[in-house]
Amino acid sequence: MRVFVGLSVVILLVAVTPPFAEEAEKKRGPYDRVASGEPSATDEKVKVYTNADLAKLTGIVEEADAKSAKGEAGEPGTPKPGAEKVDPAKQDAEKPDPLAWLQKRQAAQQEHSVALAAAEAAVVAARQRVTDLEKQLLATRNPFSARPTLSDEEKEKRRTSGETAAQRNKRNQESLDQAREAVKAAEAELTRVRAARP
Repeated sequence: MRVFVGLSVVILLVAVTPPFAEEAEKKRGPYDRVASGEPSATDEKVKVYTNADLAKLTGIVEEADAKSAKGEAGEPGTPKPGAEKVDPAKQDAEKPDPLAWLQKRQAAQQEHSVALAAAEAAVVAARQRVTDLEKQLLATRNPFSARPTLSDEEKEKRRTSGETAAQRNKRNQESLDQAREAVKAAEAELTRVRAARP
C-alpha cells in the first residue's frame, strides 16, 4: 500500500509540475536569470556606442547645423535671425591685453604704496606734534618739570605776546585738542588708504 501511495504521489507531481514551473519562470526576475547565466530581456535592449557611432552622430549634428545656417527659407547665405557676422579684427581689439593690464596694475600698486607711505608719515607727524604739545602743557602746569625745547617761532611768540602762564596753558590746551583731532583724522585717512588696495 505504501508503494502504491508513493507512486501515485510521484505521478501526481509530474502531472501538476509543468503549470507551476511556467508560473515560477514568469515570476523570476532579471537578476535571477543573470545569476543562472541565462540571457535576460534587458540584455537585448542595451545599445553599446563605439567611437565610429559617435562620429556618425556628430556628422548628423553638423549637417543639421549647416542646414539651419542656411536660414529659415533654406536659401544659402541668408543669416539666421539675430545672428550677426563678427569681424575678426574687431574680436582681436575686444580681447584684453595682458601686458597692458599688468602695467596698469603695477602703476596702481605703486600709487597705492606712495599714498600709504604719505598717510603713515602724516600719522607719525601728528602723534609727534601731540607729544610736543603735551610736554609744553606739562611745563606750564608744573614749574619743576623740565622745560621743553621751543621752536624759534614759539620763543618769539612768547617774548612779544606778554602772555601769562594761565593764558599760555589755555592756548596750549586748545592746540593739544586740535592736534589730537588731527591725529584721529590722519589715522582715519591711513585706514581708508589701507582698505583701498588695488
